[in-house]
Amino acid sequence: MPVTNDRCLLLGIEKEFIPGLGGVMKIKPGGGVIWYLPVGDMEFYEWHGGLVGTPAVNHRTAQSVSPDLACAVGVDGKLILFNHRKLQPGKKVPGPRQDQMFPTPLILDTAQLPAGSISTPLFIDDKIIVGHDKGMELYQVTPELKLHHLSSFAGPMFDSTPVVWDGRVYAGSKDGFLYCLGEQKVAAR
Repeated sequence: MPVTNDRCLLLGIEKEFIPGLGGVMKIKPGGGVIWYLPVGDMEFYEWHGGLVGTPAVNHRTAQSVSPDLACAVGVDGKLILFNHRKLQPGKKVPGPRQDQMFPTPLILDTAQLPAGSISTPLFIDDKIIVGHDKGMELYQVTPELKLHHLSSFAGPMFDSTPVVWDGRVYAGSKDGFLYCLGEQKVAAR
Protein backbone atom coordinates (compact mmCIF):
# COMPACT_ATOMS: atom_id res chain seq x y z
CA MET A 1 0.00 0.00 0.00
CA PRO A 2 1.50 3.35 -0.96
CA VAL A 3 1.69 6.09 1.65
CA THR A 4 0.18 9.37 0.49
CA ASN A 5 1.66 12.81 1.15
CA ASP A 6 -0.96 13.34 3.89
CA ARG A 7 0.14 10.18 5.76
CA CYS A 8 -2.67 7.90 4.68
CA LEU A 9 -2.62 4.54 2.90
CA LEU A 10 -4.19 3.57 -0.43
CA LEU A 11 -5.50 0.02 -0.36
CA GLY A 12 -6.46 -1.86 -3.52
CA ILE A 13 -9.43 -4.21 -3.08
CA GLU A 14 -10.21 -7.15 -5.37
CA LYS A 15 -13.83 -8.19 -5.92
CA GLU A 16 -13.77 -11.97 -5.54
CA PHE A 17 -14.91 -12.39 -1.90
CA ILE A 18 -17.01 -9.25 -1.31
CA PRO A 19 -20.62 -8.44 -2.23
CA GLY A 20 -19.86 -4.91 -3.52
CA LEU A 21 -17.45 -3.55 -6.08
CA GLY A 22 -13.71 -3.75 -5.59
CA GLY A 23 -11.67 -0.57 -5.83
CA VAL A 24 -9.38 1.73 -3.87
CA MET A 25 -9.82 2.74 -0.23
CA LYS A 26 -7.97 5.62 1.45
CA ILE A 27 -7.29 4.82 5.11
CA LYS A 28 -5.90 7.06 7.84
CA PRO A 29 -4.06 4.77 10.26
CA GLY A 30 -5.87 4.99 13.58
CA GLY A 31 -8.53 7.20 12.00
CA GLY A 32 -10.61 5.00 9.71
CA VAL A 33 -11.71 5.21 6.09
CA ILE A 34 -11.41 8.59 4.34
CA TRP A 35 -13.01 7.60 1.00
CA TYR A 36 -13.74 4.71 -1.36
CA LEU A 37 -13.32 4.58 -5.14
CA PRO A 38 -15.24 1.65 -6.67
CA VAL A 39 -14.00 0.00 -9.87
CA GLY A 40 -16.19 -1.94 -12.28
CA ASP A 41 -16.68 -5.71 -12.26
CA MET A 42 -15.20 -7.92 -14.98
CA GLU A 43 -14.45 -11.63 -15.15
CA PHE A 44 -10.75 -11.91 -15.96
CA TYR A 45 -9.10 -15.30 -15.45
CA GLU A 46 -9.84 -16.10 -11.78
CA TRP A 47 -10.58 -12.48 -10.80
CA HIS A 48 -13.98 -10.83 -10.70
CA GLY A 49 -13.13 -7.11 -10.74
CA GLY A 50 -11.61 -4.42 -8.57
CA LEU A 51 -7.83 -4.13 -8.24
CA VAL A 52 -5.32 -6.94 -8.00
CA GLY A 53 -2.34 -4.58 -8.29
CA THR A 54 -1.68 -1.59 -6.07
CA PRO A 55 -2.57 2.09 -6.58
CA ALA A 56 0.35 4.46 -7.28
CA VAL A 57 1.11 7.99 -6.07
CA ASN A 58 3.37 10.66 -7.56
CA HIS A 59 4.25 12.96 -4.63
CA ARG A 60 7.88 11.90 -4.34
CA THR A 61 8.61 12.72 -7.99
CA ALA A 62 6.03 15.43 -8.86
CA GLN A 63 7.60 18.51 -10.40
CA SER A 64 5.39 19.47 -13.32
CA VAL A 65 1.96 18.41 -11.94
CA SER A 66 0.19 18.32 -8.58
CA PRO A 67 1.82 16.09 -5.93
CA ASP A 68 -1.68 14.99 -4.82
CA LEU A 69 -2.27 12.66 -7.77
CA ALA A 70 -2.74 8.92 -7.70
CA CYS A 71 -3.70 6.30 -10.24
CA ALA A 72 -4.92 2.72 -10.28
CA VAL A 73 -5.72 0.17 -12.95
CA GLY A 74 -8.63 -2.20 -12.49
CA VAL A 75 -8.90 -5.81 -13.53
CA ASP A 76 -11.17 -4.43 -16.28
CA GLY A 77 -8.17 -2.60 -17.81
CA LYS A 78 -9.38 0.89 -16.96
CA LEU A 79 -6.66 3.29 -15.83
CA ILE A 80 -8.06 5.88 -13.41
CA LEU A 81 -6.29 9.16 -12.58
CA PHE A 82 -7.57 10.85 -9.42
CA ASN A 83 -6.73 13.48 -6.82
CA HIS A 84 -6.47 11.58 -3.54
CA ARG A 85 -6.94 14.76 -1.45
CA LYS A 86 -10.09 16.09 -3.14
CA LEU A 87 -13.56 14.58 -2.98
CA GLN A 88 -16.38 14.61 -5.51
CA PRO A 89 -18.74 17.18 -3.99
CA GLY A 90 -21.84 15.67 -2.36
CA LYS A 91 -21.25 12.18 -3.74
CA LYS A 92 -21.18 9.00 -1.63
CA VAL A 93 -20.72 5.44 -2.84
CA PRO A 94 -21.36 2.03 -1.25
CA GLY A 95 -18.28 0.45 0.31
CA PRO A 96 -16.91 -2.96 -0.70
CA ARG A 97 -19.21 -4.80 1.72
CA GLN A 98 -22.20 -2.59 0.77
CA ASP A 99 -22.88 -1.87 4.44
CA GLN A 100 -21.66 1.75 4.54
CA MET A 101 -21.59 4.80 2.29
CA PHE A 102 -18.30 6.64 1.78
CA PRO A 103 -17.18 9.84 0.07
CA THR A 104 -15.32 9.22 -3.19
CA PRO A 105 -12.25 11.01 -4.61
CA LEU A 106 -12.21 13.43 -7.51
CA ILE A 107 -11.64 11.44 -10.72
CA LEU A 108 -9.64 13.51 -13.18
CA ASP A 109 -9.57 11.17 -16.18
CA THR A 110 -9.75 7.53 -17.27
CA ALA A 111 -8.28 5.52 -20.14
CA GLN A 112 -9.20 2.06 -21.34
CA LEU A 113 -6.20 -0.21 -21.86
CA PRO A 114 -6.21 -2.71 -24.77
CA ALA A 115 -6.63 -5.63 -22.31
CA GLY A 116 -7.33 -6.43 -18.68
CA SER A 117 -4.63 -5.88 -16.09
CA ILE A 118 -3.46 -7.09 -12.70
CA SER A 119 -0.36 -4.90 -12.87
CA THR A 120 0.56 -2.02 -10.58
CA PRO A 121 1.16 1.20 -12.54
CA LEU A 122 4.33 3.21 -12.07
CA PHE A 123 3.71 6.97 -11.60
CA ILE A 124 6.75 9.24 -12.02
CA ASP A 125 6.15 13.01 -12.08
CA ASP A 126 3.69 13.39 -14.98
CA LYS A 127 4.23 9.96 -16.59
CA ILE A 128 2.32 6.74 -15.94
CA ILE A 129 3.61 3.40 -17.17
CA VAL A 130 1.17 0.50 -16.97
CA GLY A 131 1.35 -3.11 -18.10
CA HIS A 132 -1.55 -5.25 -19.27
CA ASP A 133 -2.16 -8.63 -20.87
CA LYS A 134 -1.26 -7.42 -24.39
CA GLY A 135 1.66 -5.10 -23.68
CA MET A 136 2.50 -1.84 -21.96
CA GLU A 137 1.30 1.77 -22.24
CA LEU A 138 2.92 5.12 -21.47
CA TYR A 139 0.72 8.10 -20.57
CA GLN A 140 1.46 11.68 -19.70
CA VAL A 141 -0.65 13.76 -17.32
CA THR A 142 -1.25 17.08 -19.06
CA PRO A 143 -1.27 20.47 -17.28
CA GLU A 144 -5.09 20.16 -17.43
CA LEU A 145 -4.73 16.89 -15.44
CA LYS A 146 -5.90 14.67 -18.30
CA LEU A 147 -4.31 11.45 -19.58
CA HIS A 148 -2.49 11.78 -22.89
CA HIS A 149 -1.36 8.51 -24.51
CA LEU A 150 2.30 8.74 -25.56
CA SER A 151 3.33 5.24 -26.58
CA SER A 152 2.46 1.54 -26.69
CA PHE A 153 4.49 -1.63 -26.64
CA ALA A 154 2.33 -4.46 -27.95
CA GLY A 155 2.91 -8.16 -27.57
CA PRO A 156 3.99 -9.73 -24.30
CA MET A 157 1.90 -9.98 -21.13
CA PHE A 158 3.06 -7.66 -18.32
CA ASP A 159 1.70 -8.50 -14.87
CA SER A 160 4.71 -7.15 -12.96
CA THR A 161 5.27 -3.56 -11.93
CA PRO A 162 7.73 -1.78 -14.21
CA VAL A 163 10.73 0.15 -12.86
CA VAL A 164 12.71 3.07 -14.30
CA TRP A 165 16.48 3.10 -14.15
CA ASP A 166 18.74 5.57 -15.93
CA GLY A 167 15.81 6.84 -17.97
CA ARG A 168 14.75 3.43 -19.29
CA VAL A 169 11.69 1.34 -18.41
CA TYR A 170 12.37 -2.25 -17.32
CA ALA A 171 9.62 -4.83 -16.90
CA GLY A 172 9.44 -8.59 -16.55
CA SER A 173 6.98 -10.39 -18.77
CA LYS A 174 5.13 -13.67 -18.40
CA ASP A 175 7.07 -14.89 -21.46
CA GLY A 176 10.14 -15.12 -19.18
CA PHE A 177 12.03 -12.13 -20.58
CA LEU A 178 13.05 -8.84 -18.98
CA TYR A 179 12.29 -5.98 -21.36
CA CYS A 180 14.10 -2.64 -21.56
CA LEU A 181 11.96 -0.02 -23.27
CA GLY A 182 12.46 3.53 -24.41
CA GLU A 183 14.53 5.60 -26.76
CA GLN A 184 13.57 8.78 -24.94
CA LYS A 185 14.44 8.94 -21.28
CA VAL A 186 11.72 9.06 -18.61
CA ALA A 187 13.40 10.93 -15.78
CA ALA A 188 13.18 9.39 -12.31
CA ARG A 189 14.19 11.83 -9.59
